[in-house]
Amino acid sequence: MVYNGMRYHPLYVVALLLSSGSVAVAEPLTVYAPASIAGIVKTIEYNWLVKPGPGIRFITGSSGALARQIEYGAPAHVFISANPDWVEYLQSRKLINRHTKTAFMGNVLIVITGERARDEFLAKQPKSFEDVFRNFDRLALGDPRHVPAGIYAKQALKKLRLWKTVKKRTAKASDVRKAFLMVERGVADLGIVYRTDVGKRGTVAIVAEIPAALHEPIRYVAAGTNRKHPDTARFLDYLISPGTRKFLSDAGFVVPE
Repeated sequence: MVYNGMRYHPLYVVALLLSSGSVAVAEPLTVYAPASIAGIVKTIEYNWLVKPGPGIRFITGSSGALARQIEYGAPAHVFISANPDWVEYLQSRKLINRHTKTAFMGNVLIVITGERARDEFLAKQPKSFEDVFRNFDRLALGDPRHVPAGIYAKQALKKLRLWKTVKKRTAKASDVRKAFLMVERGVADLGIVYRTDVGKRGTVAIVAEIPAALHEPIRYVAAGTNRKHPDTARFLDYLISPGTRKFLSDAGFVVPE
């Protein structure tokens, strides 16, 4: 490229324009989301990017850890939590726009076992949760101090009067996906995770489904943070659109009617 009699490489010109602010580059929408939706993030990204607008970027982890990161200044535009409490935590610190809160889906807790212990557990044909947790070495679950799946699991075990029996043999994971991996890799012989964590993977077996009455309702809540982005409202609407609702239901999540 020649300008004022001088030759410039095109890439240099682009870099110069970007650094000078002559070309506006749209900031991607940054979504902090729970580890339990990590398996569907790629599809959400694809569906979002086929529409005009800026890109989207997901950061996944335990809802509690992500909330703390936002509290300390992490650049999230949207926060999705696997329970309402962490959204309320940020709202109480004026970091969430309360008018944007959207409860859009739920999940189901299950007890799983890995390949090594599968035949042994299924052969016993446990008839109660006491049978399930009678003989095991280690139970993997999300850390109940900040991981929603672990919080729900502890509530259920307490209601079953089994928490005192199992708590000394729990392996606390930093998020629910890591709890699943502990069982899949044989580090723990039992785990409590979400139904959607298993999906179509044949590396674990479902031992039991935990009734919803044993814990607080599992509710995923999304909200815009006080870090403004022009596409925050559009993304929250996208989460409750008919197409997204069908996709989430097909993926195993509980979508309210």
